[in-house]
Amino acid sequence: MSDSAYSLGAWTVIPERNVLKRDGASVSVTPKSMAVLERLVAADGQVVSRDELHNAVWAGGVVTDDALTQCIVELRKALGDSAREPRYIETITKKGFRIVAPTDADTGAVVQPQHGGARTVGWGLPAVAVLLLAALIVLGGRALWPEAEEQPLPSEPSVAVLPFDDLSPDGNHLYFADGLVDEIITRLARVDGLLVIGRSSSFRFRDSGQDLRAVGASLDVNHIVEGSVRLSDSGFRISARLVEADSGFQLWADSFDRPLEDIFRVQEDIADAVAKALSVRLGINGFSSASGGTRVVEAYEALMRANAASHELDAENYNEVLALYRVPTEIDPDYAFGWSALATTYRTGRFYFSDLFDWQGPALAAMRRARNLAPSSPSIAADAAALFADIGSWTDAQEAINAADVAEGVVPLEVELSRIDLLVKTGRIEQALSTVDSVRRREPLWGFVAKFYGHLYASQGRIEEALEEFDRGYELDGKRSLMSNDAVIAAMTTGDRELLEKWLLRAVEWEQTIPGNRNVLARMSEYLDQPEQAREWLSNAFDNRAAPDYWIRVWAAYHGDAELALAALRRTPDAWSLWMPVMQDVRRHPEFASWLTDVGLVEYWDRYGWADACERRGTGEVVCR
Repeated sequence: MSDSAYSLGAWTVIPERNVLKRDGASVSVTPKSMAVLERLVAADGQVVSRDELHNAVWAGGVVTDDALTQCIVELRKALGDSAREPRYIETITKKGFRIVAPTDADTGAVVQPQHGGARTVGWGLPAVAVLLLAALIVLGGRALWPEAEEQPLPSEPSVAVLPFDDLSPDGNHLYFADGLVDEIITRLARVDGLLVIGRSSSFRFRDSGQDLRAVGASLDVNHIVEGSVRLSDSGFRISARLVEADSGFQLWADSFDRPLEDIFRVQEDIADAVAKALSVRLGINGFSSASGGTRVVEAYEALMRANAASHELDAENYNEVLALYRVPTEIDPDYAFGWSALATTYRTGRFYFSDLFDWQGPALAAMRRARNLAPSSPSIAADAAALFADIGSWTDAQEAINAADVAEGVVPLEVELSRIDLLVKTGRIEQALSTVDSVRRREPLWGFVAKFYGHLYASQGRIEEALEEFDRGYELDGKRSLMSNDAVIAAMTTGDRELLEKWLLRAVEWEQTIPGNRNVLARMSEYLDQPEQAREWLSNAFDNRAAPDYWIRVWAAYHGDAELALAALRRTPDAWSLWMPVMQDVRRHPEFASWLTDVGLVEYWDRYGWADACERRGTGEVVCR
């Protein structure tokens, strides 16, 4: 097929721009998704197998089925299509996919596998050629992958930083290696014009055994940084290199043998070298206390230890992890990132303990200290926004995000995540969806992105699409308990008992970290067909604080007790899932509007824009649907 535009149903497809147009609106898709669409259209309505699509789009690369599934999901979302009632892309079980919409595309030639002759990075910067030549001279030649076929690189310079190997003699300094990679990702993400894949997606390839061509294809990036760390009592050795993902061409490599106190300078050196090798300028200052960091190595290392421990956080070890997060600021009281991390850990404690757990005071105090020390840090502003949204300080949350937006030229990923969180809780679902779209390119393999899509689609009543995303996220990520919990709430309004039971079983199975959640989910599983018994149990649990108010209100709404749901909402005003279909009768309750006023949402909406499901009528009355 040529690059000429053609019609597909109600859409116009513009392959050379990776764009779909309809009624004056444009939707962009990734180059890989456009390549999948092109191959399907070229088949002229015939079924194209998964193997054929893999060979056509990821020629010479080893990729998992998830990369293809992600492209199909993205295309369906862009086209407004449905897996169950397809109008554009139909899934043929155990065979593949086919196009079912009419098209005027010239399908005389089948799309060929994406490969071509040797070439350099193609985003139009002359300095790249000079850098490549210099690399050949300095590094002693080109290290090509055996029998590798090159694939077209994405149109924008992009990079993924993979987890560094821990080569320390005792093998117990992985936390240090991970912390180093986190800092490099953070620094590179501030470079305007450079797409940097987030930690959650790149860390999926730890010990994967896949060669870098496969990794680059899965993440849709044209460059990869990899390396190793060897730590000892006297210092460290860090080796790192930057390569082209599709060819293995080594653009830069270096090793650093330094005393431990030089770790901050090495972080800067690696990020700066990578940026220069990609012909972009690292326009940031050093890692200093002015930006929220520390120059005290012991404090930095203590925070890395705490971060590593937090990945296994649960109710049993919460106090131990909290103690670890106190150490960095005890060593360096001016360590703003340490204070922000401590505030976030206090905030996280509410998930593991009862609604009576006193976390707000300590969290706010620690966050206040962090923001006073680093008022211009976008990362700390993002943490503050999430904290304010949790306690219902909506305007403070919005102002923190606004401050983060103007603090840097490139908006950090954590700022976008806090923005999504606030938009979801305040019911601005359509705006949240557009933000998730931008996050997905930076975190293509992170289950939380699928969780956001699922929650937002469900809030719009697009239940089939929501459950498709929850299934995708369930397979992608280790956070299966959170995925299952939201999927349970989405499945409540399908009328499909088998589907609801499926997600309930998953939720009970994976909810190992928060006993209160697991108990109420297990009990509600028993009472699915006994609404009176369920309402009685929920009422007793509410009176005795025997279950989280969040789940009491969700299940009370499901079993038709809007009064109890509203009472739980008043006692614990957590707005997450408030806009999902199961809560509709609660939103229509006569007292719901007064609750909105009491918690400040009406005032927030008047200032920043109204929730998709609510409006203020001419009489001043607030009505929600």
